[in-house]
Amino acid sequence: MLERATTGAFLTAMYSLFAGAMSRKTYTMCETRGGITGVTPAHPQIWMARLAVIDDQIADDELHLLRLLPLAWCQPGQPADFEDMPTEFGPVSLRLVLSRDSATLDVSLRPAFRSVPDKVILHVPPLEGLLSLRINGREVESRNGEVELKPEEIGEQNLGGDVLKAASQG
Repeated sequence: MLERATTGAFLTAMYSLFAGAMSRKTYTMCETRGGITGVTPAHPQIWMARLAVIDDQIADDELHLLRLLPLAWCQPGQPADFEDMPTEFGPVSLRLVLSRDSATLDVSLRPAFRSVPDKVILHVPPLEGLLSLRINGREVESRNGEVELKPEEIGEQNLGGDVLKAASQG
């Protein structure tokens, strides 16, 4: 399991893959660059970027949020939006807003689960000056830098009910 102590190594690899797979002149990845050619070189780093924010692969029936979040993606007063991120449980949307004084992190979580994971764990990013965390407008306390969320705390979940009803009727 990749721990917070190795986050730097993970992010270095991810950003290196982004930089190495693209031409620095045209910012495209369809030309040859140092032995890397074609469109497929972009796939590993895109997958790594998703796992940094929303990880459904680290443990069976668990969804981990913000586990390896690059801190550069969480700037004071600048929202970070992750819309309809694909997971094995269904799409998940996240919005992060760090207050201008960096004291409060607001996280909006909107899952559209087809199946509810056994655990949803939010990993609190190690942001300097962070004093409080709100998830869907509710202040929460973390234990060892993590918050385990109950399904009722997450908010509205679309379990594919409309799709299931339509399938059973048709």
